[in-house]
Amino acid sequence: MASAYQEQCCSICELQHITNKAEEWCPECDEYLCSTCKTHHKLQKATRSHNTVGVSDLKELPSFVSAIKLECDVHQENYEYFCPKHEIPICVVCAEEHTNCGQFTILRKLEGTKTSSGVVKLEKNIRDIQQNLEIFLQNRRLNLSNLKDQQASCRKKVKETRLKINRHLDKLEKTVINKLDNSYIKHKSEIEQIVNNLSAHKMKIDAIKNNIDNIKDHASEIQIFLSIQDIQKEIKEEGTQIVTIGQNELQDIELLFIPTLSCKSGIILESFGELKTNINPAVINFVRQEDSEAQLSMRGANKKHIDQISITKKLGFTLPTILGEAKVEYCCTTDEGLFLLTDGGEKSRIIVLESDGALNLVEVGKIPIRMEFAPSLSYCDEKIYFAQWKDNTVYCHNMAGIMIWKFQNEDLRAPSGIAIDNYGNVFVSGAFSKNITVISPNGEHSRNILHLADVLDYPTAIHYNNSLMQLIVSSNTSNHILVYYAS
Repeated sequence: MASAYQEQCCSICELQHITNKAEEWCPECDEYLCSTCKTHHKLQKATRSHNTVGVSDLKELPSFVSAIKLECDVHQENYEYFCPKHEIPICVVCAEEHTNCGQFTILRKLEGTKTSSGVVKLEKNIRDIQQNLEIFLQNRRLNLSNLKDQQASCRKKVKETRLKINRHLDKLEKTVINKLDNSYIKHKSEIEQIVNNLSAHKMKIDAIKNNIDNIKDHASEIQIFLSIQDIQKEIKEEGTQIVTIGQNELQDIELLFIPTLSCKSGIILESFGELKTNINPAVINFVRQEDSEAQLSMRGANKKHIDQISITKKLGFTLPTILGEAKVEYCCTTDEGLFLLTDGGEKSRIIVLESDGALNLVEVGKIPIRMEFAPSLSYCDEKIYFAQWKDNTVYCHNMAGIMIWKFQNEDLRAPSGIAIDNYGNVFVSGAFSKNITVISPNGEHSRNILHLADVLDYPTAIHYNNSLMQLIVSSNTSNHILVYYAS
């Protein structure tokens, strides 16, 4: 698409060597249309379904969106597909070279991109980062204000101590005041630098949010889809930087003055008192991000040893009889506390239950049938975890397919379900050993945390809800569901 910031002429009229000012642009045809041609364009059978965009609206789009090309530079064909492996748009000719890249997204059939889960999550992540930046700024400004009050309080204590002793301590007073002021200036400068850095990140995120709003309002479906790819990468990088700031640079700085305990007449003290600076991590509640690509509470960032994990039963219930026979293969919970169960039996459905086990909704859908020896998969922080129940092994691989570690233990037989907590610890259900084992993030340590022989036969499905710190366990041979607090 040509630049949207300069006056455009009608593409159809230009082919006839006629110059008419364009009023609209058709992203599917990649052509500008004057008032006459746009009427024909809307009436023709082949183009009447095309959604056009006003030329004036194009000016509202970010420059990188306006610069998106809809035609292949190599083959001069319109982009028809999006390659999931290489994350690029391709034409029909290019598609022949990408036959092993997985299922393509058909660009010309994109609908509802503005309200897609990708856009919704992206906007949620942006809002989370904006809120975190605001929290950080408020925290730094409050510390800065408190720092000033603390400085004043310390100076007052210094004066009160000085009045109790002889005038010859003036020099020592000056010394400690200078140290206090210098410490204040130093830490004030450090905090202001962090505030400036956070403000810059906030401006950047605000700009991205504004771009998202403009893209949703004015961009075509293809433009939204393609531009989101770049924005997601930028948001991921920005989120990582914010995590680094939150973990390494947000420290509460407190100035304290500790006066000498006693001042005896005739004794010249070596010091008027001790100046101390306490620096502790700031107490901040991060805004939770749904998209794990940009979470501020990073898995594995704060290690929690498996011996520190405690399990307390919260709930146990049986599936409502109205559901009939069910074979629960997988389970998970939403942030609102709803239970989602996949029924791999004859009805092949998703069962939705309230947090107390009451039936909420039954939605019948097509659920892929799992192969007999197919592994149970889980994904976390660019790593793939899977359990091969047949050979009693749990594997961890990176995204390149390279094995990082594998785990075997005689106490874990037929490992089936896998779940990951905030710290990267791996929970595995043993169907034949009838237990739950937790494995450390590096695969070197393990601990049997639940024995289920008396309460649940063949536990096959497991899920850990990081928000609610709940561990949910179910079986494909029983209608009984177990819920535990895992803290």
